[in-house]
Amino acid sequence: MSSSGSDEDLLRSVLEEDEQNTEYEKKRRKRNSWFHEINKEKKVYKQNDELEKKRCKSNWLNEIIRLRGVGKQNEKLEKKREKINCWIQEIIRSIEEEQNERQKGNLSGEEDEQSELENSLQERNILVQEINIPSKDCEQNEEQGKEINCWEPDINIKSEERKQIEGQEKEKNFYVQEINIKMEVDEQKEELEEEMICFAQEIIIKRENNEQNKEQENKRQKSNRCVLGRHRQRRGKRNEEKKKKRDRRNCWVKEINKHREELGEFHLLFNNLIEDGQKFFEYFQMSYERYCKLHQLIAPEITKQFTTFRRPVSTEERLAVCLRFLATGVSFRTLALSYRLGRSTVSCIIYDVCKALWKVLHPIVMPVPEKSSWEKIENDFRTKWNFPNCVGAIGGKHVETFRPDNKNTLSMVLLGLSDADYKFITVDVVAYDRNCVGGIFSNSELGKSLLANKLSIPDRKSLPGSELILPHVVVADEAFPLHENVMRPYPEMTIGGGDGKQIFNYRLSRARQVLETCFKMISDKFQLFHQNLQLSPENSEKIILAACVLHNFLRDSTTIKDKMTVSGIQGFADLAGVEDRASSKATSVRDSFMHYFVSPLGFIEHQYVV
Repeated sequence: MSSSGSDEDLLRSVLEEDEQNTEYEKKRRKRNSWFHEINKEKKVYKQNDELEKKRCKSNWLNEIIRLRGVGKQNEKLEKKREKINCWIQEIIRSIEEEQNERQKGNLSGEEDEQSELENSLQERNILVQEINIPSKDCEQNEEQGKEINCWEPDINIKSEERKQIEGQEKEKNFYVQEINIKMEVDEQKEELEEEMICFAQEIIIKRENNEQNKEQENKRQKSNRCVLGRHRQRRGKRNEEKKKKRDRRNCWVKEINKHREELGEFHLLFNNLIEDGQKFFEYFQMSYERYCKLHQLIAPEITKQFTTFRRPVSTEERLAVCLRFLATGVSFRTLALSYRLGRSTVSCIIYDVCKALWKVLHPIVMPVPEKSSWEKIENDFRTKWNFPNCVGAIGGKHVETFRPDNKNTLSMVLLGLSDADYKFITVDVVAYDRNCVGGIFSNSELGKSLLANKLSIPDRKSLPGSELILPHVVVADEAFPLHENVMRPYPEMTIGGGDGKQIFNYRLSRARQVLETCFKMISDKFQLFHQNLQLSPENSEKIILAACVLHNFLRDSTTIKDKMTVSGIQGFADLAGVEDRASSKATSVRDSFMHYFVSPLGFIEHQYVV
């Protein structure tokens, strides 16, 4: 009864903490939205001030340009008036000089009279063109020009009088025009003065408005600062209260976890499981002997220091917690309750042990292959699976994990290269998020090393019983591109009944079943992969790699069923296929294998029963 009551108290405390967290999240969102609105208003006010400044500058510039244009027009008019006055004075002087000469001197004859008449006519025509005499006067002058032959002295007197009258009329017209121009300029000046007064009044009003707006903004900023200061004080008080609560907690270990050594699952079951080997295997998915050997290897990496305050969790219990998590895939909270440990303690134990498993077991069970090991793998594939020059089977599977934001799932791709004895030669874990699988393979470390021939694979070799020399290859499925060192099956569209391509696909899939069996064994042994991993990509990668090295470590003690079905492996999803685009060298290598399998040197009896 006491244990059930303590569990209920624990659940109530967890629910209360969740409610407090939800309330705090709501308040935080409201506060963030309020700050966002204040920032928006500040941006709007800044934009309005900038627009006002630009508008004032543009108005000043336009007014200055307009005043400069009016000043230039007045200067042009004054220059024209001066030119006209000078021209009129010259004409009057020339007329007076002619009159004086005629009064003093006597005409010498008819020739002189004719020359004088011609000169006077020329001067008269020039005057008519320059002063713009009306059309009627021009016609009269032309008639008078025709009647020049009958010129008389009286006519000269009349023409002189007429010139004087016309000059006086022109002077009057010019004077009137000048007065009109002055009146127009005065009107323009008055209009400009009125506009300048209006413009100055607008500027004064705008300045007053800007001052008022600045005062309002200063008041608003002061109020905002006051509100922000109050909010910061409240937030600081909350943080201080939380810190005090953390510092003031009643005990370092909760009451339910104090009885771990008496009521914990490890202390209650482990000794009993040792006596029953079958139950021990069902609980940990390995025998007690393998458990002891594994503990002996990784114990130095997971040992924690003893202190005067408390004793750390033992290395045996740490390894048991991690193996139980891999075997069942239960949540950290469930493991924490059953083993009487904190949830954060369980997560740290699992991550540390998985990291230690990869660090210690990787160089032991998955070493870097040398030339002799490649030759052994090729011999095994040739004798066991009837595929010569094959040094491994490559493939990949999706492992679904939750995103850190808990909004969608993220797929982790497990790429593996296996030998003929159901062991991984090397593995690589790549994050997959709507990308091409062929691109992921080429960008992964395994793909780069394989395509660049950096795995120390032996050179070309002749096929058994023939002189045909071909490179060493790895077999793959449709999800991988065809390469000189990577063989994939022929597309189904190009295969006919009893065709050599069908036989090649059978021989390739038979050799590639080794890798599919590896994935099947991992899925059956570690039920963690039967569900989505609610972990971050970094921690998911640690756990997947630990499972792969544990598979190789336990492979010697695991028996393979004669008829193990590998289709639809639970916990893993197949990769999508890519187009069969390859170079001519790669296609010629695949065709050479196909012809060899059909020939009497390379055929096997059961390949025709497909």
